[in-house]
Amino acid sequence: KKIKTRFQTHIGLAESEDGIRWKAFPEPLINYNDIQDGEVKRLYDPRLQIIDGELYMCFAQDTRHGLRGGIGKISPGLKSFEIISLSVPDNRNMVLFPEKINGMYCRLERPMPVYSRRGKELFDMWMSFSPDLIHWGDSRLILAQEDVPFANCKVGPAAPPVRTEKGWLTLFHSVKKDPRLLKNGWEPKWKKVYCAGVMLLDLEDPSKVLGVYKEPLLMP
Repeated sequence: KKIKTRFQTHIGLAESEDGIRWKAFPEPLINYNDIQDGEVKRLYDPRLQIIDGELYMCFAQDTRHGLRGGIGKISPGLKSFEIISLSVPDNRNMVLFPEKINGMYCRLERPMPVYSRRGKELFDMWMSFSPDLIHWGDSRLILAQEDVPFANCKVGPAAPPVRTEKGWLTLFHSVKKDPRLLKNGWEPKWKKVYCAGVMLLDLEDPSKVLGVYKEPLLMP
């Protein structure tokens, strides 16, 4: 007898002593099945950051009424998870800076405004600021899709920024559509190439881009 199942994703944890051999925790940190309100459809895209000794995680959740980006706090011992902030639809790919800048928390993000970009799949990287990790605003465009030579579809955050003497070293992902591509997987066709790029942001004003490397660091 064939049993119908829902497509599910959970967010789990794994640990390693050498960065090569990994052991997964037996239970998810966030279990999809624990959400019983019928609104959330799946959870994915986690990104970790330590701020003032506290561990936070950005993530995305698909809901019946749009895609929401979230920030949660992980308890000591990695035993529990508390959601402290959720965006309105549609926003995702959030990453936090490791420290306050000019008294404010900072995050990079990639909104997905279908209508404001001429109805095309063109998405850019933005930055928002918060006094408490809960309320976010003063949003600014950081990196537009057309500013990246190896993107024709979208750009967004990747790993959290790293402080250097010259500025915030910041990885990003880029997407280029290629109609020649096909994919054998959960979608019948796949026409996008994902690459990793890098840029440098100003230490005192991270909304200021000091430079973008014009070639991908990593590509398939």
